[in-house]
Amino acid sequence: MATPARDSNFNSGMQTKLQRRIRQGQIRPEASLDLHGYRQHDAEQALAQFLEHALQRGMRMVIVIHGQGYRSQSDAVLKPLVQRWLACQPGVLAWCPAQPRDGAAGASYVYLRSS
Repeated sequence: MATPARDSNFNSGMQTKLQRRIRQGQIRPEASLDLHGYRQHDAEQALAQFLEHALQRGMRMVIVIHGQGYRSQSDAVLKPLVQRWLACQPGVLAWCPAQPRDGAAGASYVYLRSS
């Protein structure tokens, strides 16, 4: 059974200090992916390719801009999907909402495993 999406997820083995630095945006993203305007299927593929590319390049911190769903008829569509997809990616150690300067709840910092 799949776990419900959450705004943030941290690997239980991560140091508290590192978690705090990620949440506070002290580790700057090395790359970004903007999913505004993507359909669900295309967004999932783009995210998987983006994460694969980042891992191959040895990046540790990236940012995914998914939006907050203001233009949707209902609640945000991509945001909970992105969080669910991130939970399924073995290369992802943690994610959390970005700081206001980076998009706040409309974006997520994603911390990747080292290769």
